[in-house]
This record gives sequence, C-alpha cells and structure tokens, in this order.
Amino acid sequence: MSSLVENDSDVRQSVLTRVKQYEENSMQIGKNLYKIKESKAYKEWGHRTFEDYIKGELGMDLRRAYHHISIWSTFGEMLGVAEEDINRIGWTKAGHL
Repeated sequence: MSSLVENDSDVRQSVLTRVKQYEENSMQIGKNLYKIKESKAYKEWGHRTFEDYIKGELGMDLRRAYHHISIWSTFGEMLGVAEEDINRIGWTKAGHL
C-alpha cells in the first residue's frame, strides 16, 4: 500500500509538535486572559469591557476565551497546579475534568 502523505513520518512529527504547542499556548492564553480580566488592564488599553477587548482586539469568541480562563482559574489559581503539571495533564483533558 502506498503512503497517502509524502514523508508521512515528518508530517506525523509535525502534528505531534503542533499539538504540544497548542496545549502549551492554550494554557498561557488562559493564564494571561485571567490576569488581564482580574487586573482590568483592558481598560488601560482603551476597552470599556473585557468582552470588548476579547472581541475587538483579539477577535476571539467569548465562549472560547472564558473556557481558557475557566481551566486556568480552576487548575492554576484555585488548585495551585503548576503550569508544567497542567501541560502534562494536557489542556484538553483538563477542560474535561
């Protein structure tokens, strides 16, 4: 059987790397959005509300933003789980817990 993807081992490694980066980036996004929301830094940046900042500056869906915040808030803030441990669990898995 011929390979559907040329250099499929390279493609496989690329996907694995990007998934790991996605997990790490998602955790950082959640952590930073949490800090921005709590400190109200968005007001200093000319946004009336946090939601205005999310939609206007980031172009991000509010539901997704609050999902990121919720995971960080639960694991990083309330439970004090270290970033490395959240990464080990995996962002997606943490969201299901």
